[in-house]
Amino acid sequence: MSESAEIRAQHAQRIFEKAVNAHRAGQLDKAIAGYVRTLDIDSDYSQALNNMGVALRAQGAFHAAAASYRRAIALNPDDPGSYSNLGNALRALGRHDAAKASHRQALTVNPNYHEARYNLGLVLNDQGKFDEGIACLEEALRRKADYIDAHWDLALAWLMKGNLRQGFDEYEWRWRLPGNKPQQFDKPAWSGAALDGRVILLHAEQGAGDSIPFARYALLVAAKGGQVILQCQTPLVSLFEQLKGVEQVIARDDPLPAFDVHAPLLSLPRIFKTDLDSIPAPDAYLNADATMPMQRALKNLPKCSTLRGSMSALPGPASRATATTATGAPELNPLLTCWVRLTRRFTAFKSARAVPIFSLTGAPD
Repeated sequence: MSESAEIRAQHAQRIFEKAVNAHRAGQLDKAIAGYVRTLDIDSDYSQALNNMGVALRAQGAFHAAAASYRRAIALNPDDPGSYSNLGNALRALGRHDAAKASHRQALTVNPNYHEARYNLGLVLNDQGKFDEGIACLEEALRRKADYIDAHWDLALAWLMKGNLRQGFDEYEWRWRLPGNKPQQFDKPAWSGAALDGRVILLHAEQGAGDSIPFARYALLVAAKGGQVILQCQTPLVSLFEQLKGVEQVIARDDPLPAFDVHAPLLSLPRIFKTDLDSIPAPDAYLNADATMPMQRALKNLPKCSTLRGSMSALPGPASRATATTATGAPELNPLLTCWVRLTRRFTAFKSARAVPIFSLTGAPD
């Protein structure tokens, strides 16, 4: 390499490193500009093309991201990360067969590439091919037992398939997801044993749309011989006060009364070993206040409520049948179908949940 070429290469490297630092800081426009400057100096810099694709995908520019990945692959066909990143972009564009092929090519280059196996599992689950998708995720976990994202998406796949016991067991991994830390109490978690007069705190998590279907478990908890306190989102207090078996309903911001054990609402199906045949189905366990107009009731829901965001999106029987035909997914119990859709919204499951692979260690996920 001539002295001038070496100087240019060093200059490109410095600009690339600054772009990666901007990327890590979430400054995507600045990062993309840096990657472009890097490529102006060295058009064969495949790492810059790969990372630029990741930044473009994060901005929703999926076509541009795919083009960037393809250029990176042309320059460095032995990089499994670029193949899997291309698969993520194609998945976001709805091109699932092409996405699968790209992830599989990544695994051909490197069979131990856990992220590509995980990403392939997501595409297969999108297509309703749950047996294949679950096999991918389980293989990823055999190779990396503490792979949090794989545990989480395996839980959703089992639930969509109708295997509630395995699904809700895996669902406990939700507490390891970024930004989803459990509430901390100085009392032990309830295991499901007889309560023998003890006071149990059931506490809501996530959105109102998650609390409503799982509040039905309160009566089963009360049948274990305890006094049930239910902590929920403030707008749901008056609604939940009518629940049978509940001694007291409090809002999340209210002072906590004395209690002996606690359980998150969404852990109750696991505790009770719920399957499709044992979903509690009490008749009309909640009733809307007939004196409250619908618009006022909706305004009382939290603005960030999962329920508010999903009410218009949940399909009726006809549209659900169309979606089922399109994906090949089995028809589920209505409660389960509703809740899994809500959960998917909580995690932006469809296209955002995929692992991007950066060319420089330590870049943001």
